[in-house]
Amino acid sequence: MLRGVSWVLCACATILVVVSLVVSGYSQGPRLAVYLEANSSIPAVEFEALGDYINKHSPILTGAVVSSPEDVIYAQRVTNMRIDDDTSIGQMRELTRILNCDYLIIFRVVSWGTNISFRPERSMLLLATTVFVEFLRNPMSFLLNPAVTLFGVDKRATVTIAATVYDPSGKAECGIAVTHTDCPVLSVFTADPLTAAREAVDKILYQLTATL
Repeated sequence: MLRGVSWVLCACATILVVVSLVVSGYSQGPRLAVYLEANSSIPAVEFEALGDYINKHSPILTGAVVSSPEDVIYAQRVTNMRIDDDTSIGQMRELTRILNCDYLIIFRVVSWGTNISFRPERSMLLLATTVFVEFLRNPMSFLLNPAVTLFGVDKRATVTIAATVYDPSGKAECGIAVTHTDCPVLSVFTADPLTAAREAVDKILYQLTATL
């Protein structure tokens, strides 16, 4: 009796394992490889941080299996090549073969920088909170106030990221470019190109999730 019950339990456990493997196999997304193309105009620390962000967030936002950065570096070393604008279709095909991926996504930083301007309406907004009579008596004292001046400074960090998706044949299947501007409150202190770049990467990954 106990032997029969044990056999039934074992059979049920085996069936559950098989079913879970089949379901996970069907629910698993495509296998991706991602790479951030080198760009000497970006500070090294921020470039490395952006590359890490892409590698960590690609599987989270797309739900796909993503090759490790070490795998991509190894594939380039094996093929004796470096991914750049001159990479041929044949080289891309060889890379996808070695990486055993369905898609190879190359991220490129198109533009990266900050722009500073002065918006007097911001300063005027701060001035409006002061005592009106005092403002009429000596307006220049407010205009020259450092806090008022800083409040009027507008710093915008604008970054454009482009991503090209290559299929196993080495051909470019689609391309996406996103521009994002980071301009928070008190932007003169907090506007950050890296933050703008991360937001641009997230937008690209969300679009690719619907495309791939």
